[in-house]
Amino acid sequence: MRAKIGIRREDKSRWERRVPLTPNDLAALREDSGLEFVVQPSPIRGSGPVFG
Repeated sequence: MRAKIGIRREDKSRWERRVPLTPNDLAALREDSGLEFVVQPSPIRGSGPVFG
């Protein structure tokens, strides 16, 4: 079983300080580590691909 990481959608808060991962970042991490990713869609940034 592969490890799976969930990435939750962005909140609009002034305290929000997370740095987003791009689809290319996730693809590289998946290739290098074998991890799986599930990305929660966001109406703020638009919906991108979900990596699994």
